Amino acid sequence: MGTSDSGIRYRKSIGTRYRNSDTANIGRYPIFATSAQGENMTIFGCLNHGVPLISGDYLSINCKSASLSGFSLSVNTTNGISRLRIPYPQTGTWYLSLHSLCSSEHGWRQCGNISAELSLRTFLSPCISECGPYGQCKLLRTNNYLFAACECRAGWNGWGCTDNSQAFTYGFQLLSTLLLCLSNLMFLPPVLIALRGRYLLEASVYIFTMFFSTFYHACDQPGIVVFCIMEYDVLQFCDFLGSLMSVWVTVISMARLQPIIKQVMSCVCVCTRM
Repeated sequence: MGTSDSGIRYRKSIGTRYRNSDTANIGRYPIFATSAQGENMTIFGCLNHGVPLISGDYLSINCKSASLSGFSLSVNTTNGISRLRIPYPQTGTWYLSLHSLCSSEHGWRQCGNISAELSLRTFLSPCISECGPYGQCKLLRTNNYLFAACECRAGWNGWGCTDNSQAFTYGFQLLSTLLLCLSNLMFLPPVLIALRGRYLLEASVYIFTMFFSTFYHACDQPGIVVFCIMEYDVLQFCDFLGSLMSVWVTVISMARLQPIIKQVMSCVCVCTRM
């Protein structure tokens, strides 16, 4: 923390150890104005990497000067909370320069007799707000760099999956889910054929596959139209098991083998898949 005649500097270092594990973290820099007395004051902050603002640059509200530019933020008595998120912050030293200005009829000017109390909090997080309901925070690797990022779904975009400019509508998501789930009704003809030929084992496997495939896809949707009757991993396992068993029992039933051999081979297949 450093001070000058016209402002305050706060220094924060991000070590190189974050490059391998937390480089993708989002830096948030909130400032809370808890009290201010005197004139109509606004506190401006400028966050720079490597080099702080010099004293002559403190009057720059947009956080830009002839030599460098940074991230700007501000708080006042009516808006006492300011947050700044920086995706993939560079390693090194960051400087937060604070200065106060007062509003007047002719614009901004230096304040006179004022007092203010600020609270500053900095931290790193893998993703913004855990990517919200339309995304998932994942650990990715590209060119030997390990980083975290949001994987957005249902047409949502942005660092935290908050951009809905291309998001799918609720009706479109519902229609997609219904078409995918109802496609499992194509198992009904094989079930009826198996029952008519008294292939009870095959019919049971087809019904098992149809049931779990329907609810697995209903639970595996990317948007808000999601319906899970049990844990996702259980539905996924049962769906994959049923799909493999359906192919196996169909091939076995078409083979020219003794019934006892067919039953043994079906049991062996179930035991090996479990």
